[in-house]
Amino acid sequence: MRVRCASTRGIVAAISSFLAEEECNITDSAQFDDADTGHFFMRVSFRSEGGRALEMLKDEFKPIADRFGMEFEFFDSRSMTRLTAAALRLIARRSG
Repeated sequence: MRVRCASTRGIVAAISSFLAEEECNITDSAQFDDADTGHFFMRVSFRSEGGRALEMLKDEFKPIADRFGMEFEFFDSRSMTRLTAAALRLIARRSG
């Protein structure tokens, strides 16, 4: 999952609470506040332990995204190419 929005208090709590309530276990997380633009960026890897479908999670996350004015993307890491996965890890290291 990737998120971008204006930086404000409570974003990380909202995302982690949502995932916990949906029976998802966070396996990796990186976040970055850009003080120059006032934007917040976050990448979260998680595993659904309750068998939640990705499309369902996207739909149920929309109220949180609306509350914070987030641009967000859910993706299945199993369908990513190795190159894409490596690029995401590199970006996370540089922004963290």
